[in-house]
Amino acid sequence: MVPSALARPFAGLRYARTDLSDVLAPPYDVIGPDELRRLYERDPHNAARLELSYSGPADSGGEERYAQAARTLDAWRSQGVLAYDDGPCLYPYAHEFSLYGQRLTRAGVLCAVRLTPFEDGMVLPHEGTLRGPREDRRRLMLACQAQISPVLALHEDPRGGVAQAIAEMMTGPPQAHAEVGDERHRLWRRPGDEVVERFCALVGQGPLFIADGHHRYETALGVSRELQAAHPDAAPEAAFNHVLALLCPAQQPGVVILPTHRLLRLRSPQEWDHLERLLEEHFTRAPVACDATDPLAAAGSLVKSLEQPNRGERFGMYTRSGGCALLSIRPEHLPAEPGPGGHNELATVLIHRLLIDALVGPERLAERVDYASDEAEAVRRVTEGRADCALFLRPTTVAQMQRVALAGLRMPGKSTYFYPKAPTGLVIGDISPARTVE
Repeated sequence: MVPSALARPFAGLRYARTDLSDVLAPPYDVIGPDELRRLYERDPHNAARLELSYSGPADSGGEERYAQAARTLDAWRSQGVLAYDDGPCLYPYAHEFSLYGQRLTRAGVLCAVRLTPFEDGMVLPHEGTLRGPREDRRRLMLACQAQISPVLALHEDPRGGVAQAIAEMMTGPPQAHAEVGDERHRLWRRPGDEVVERFCALVGQGPLFIADGHHRYETALGVSRELQAAHPDAAPEAAFNHVLALLCPAQQPGVVILPTHRLLRLRSPQEWDHLERLLEEHFTRAPVACDATDPLAAAGSLVKSLEQPNRGERFGMYTRSGGCALLSIRPEHLPAEPGPGGHNELATVLIHRLLIDALVGPERLAERVDYASDEAEAVRRVTEGRADCALFLRPTTVAQMQRVALAGLRMPGKSTYFYPKAPTGLVIGDISPARTVE
């Protein structure tokens, strides 16, 4: 394998069992407190105990949380719960799921991706990140000396060569499998051979587009620099110079982006007045008939209204006092030019610029804005008083995401929700200083 190759095989740390149904977990950023407790109860070796260590109701979330995750990882290795593969491999992976009455599969390969700064143009982001989550992932990565969950990245495959290589690597029974809800997971292990070389050569042409895991990638970059400084004699192929990633061809039906709706928390009558002024200034508002006592029906009414073709300047809104409404940006506030990569016309960019950032301030998004991809859940949260206003967006497309990334720009955080999330627990990447990739 060429040392400068972008994607490379590595010796993964994996569960020493074939059925992973009880040990897989979602990534950290979608695990709420109730879900975390359920995952802990599902199996004493569930991956959530590494990904989001939790020691009970008194857990303050301090350094002990990361130390506990490191102790758990060490114990599982010594007990044989987790074991390293004998040599470097690629890990082909098929994720089957249901959506809107269809059965879809997203196929990809888990591998080690060489960490490169975004300005090099080999790995491209499309969303901004926040300091808090980056620091959280940094503490976990350094404490465990491991990358627990993968970054999800897309790549172009116009001639289908990568998809063909993935299909060839998925022959024979999978190394591990899982059934979680209506999702089916299958993982293969492929030691180095001609197909592995071909896959790495094709993907190595880049660029890779980060779909999910911006915080994890940026954290891995920072941790790599820290470990390089601490270990100046480390080889370029040191594991800490790479990030665990699931690479998927963008051109497949199983690559799906769901909308990420915004839920606002308003703290005073003055903020409600400010919201009304912003709506009056920038939008026209049309009521949508909906049954607020039935969140699913109300959500369906809003979604149907949003499906009408337009340039992306239409949004749904739900409040307890006003029910369902359709917001359309007034023509004088529409961008005169699409901007690089069509950035100015993106729904998330418009709604943040004209309403959300002006209302709560971009520096307070983390404390004042929540997110939901399920429309009925968004309505339900407002109805129950857990949020004050729900703003509904149409989904960003893969093509839009790629154009923005290629233009070197970023969308607001949570502009895309690639569904389903790549699970934690399939393969762990050990980045301790003594380890290398092939």
